[in-house]
Amino acid sequence: MMYSMIQPQTLHPHEIGLPQPSGMSQGAYQQDRPYGHVNEVIAPAFSSLSICLITPILSQLTRNHDDRWLTLIASSAFTSEISHWLKNADLNTNKLLLLTADTPEQALNLACRALSSGNSHTVVAWINDLSEQGLEKLERAAILGKSDALAIRGRKATSQQPALPDFFSAACGR
Repeated sequence: MMYSMIQPQTLHPHEIGLPQPSGMSQGAYQQDRPYGHVNEVIAPAFSSLSICLITPILSQLTRNHDDRWLTLIASSAFTSEISHWLKNADLNTNKLLLLTADTPEQALNLACRALSSGNSHTVVAWINDLSEQGLEKLERAAILGKSDALAIRGRKATSQQPALPDFFSAACGR
């Protein structure tokens, strides 16, 4: 199995210009399906269980018949670990776009911009401090771009949870 190299970059909301996946034509996505859903996952931060739960979801989403991106938005503090995990997961990286943000506010703004642009069928964003107003912003952006969103909120880490690099290498037996 071959994987494409993921070259993560830290992009800020004012710098983002989402590209279209190759081969995407106007109307290439499933227009008759309802969009604008925002789902949430609340999982312990940096736990093996949360990655084991999220990996199959991401795998399915990268195999979506919609030709648009699956966009992931994560903290820039963990770019190399996340890139390593994504390369080793069973994902179609040809339809995967990884964006990073320095703050929860930037992550929310990036997610809204990615959703409303219409270039992503789903935007998965790790946003720990997500308010009800933030969820409403995501929903409005998802409806506008005919996209869906998955907001992942972590719980505060305990002293018994492993550090991030160990977590990613040990997650799901990898």
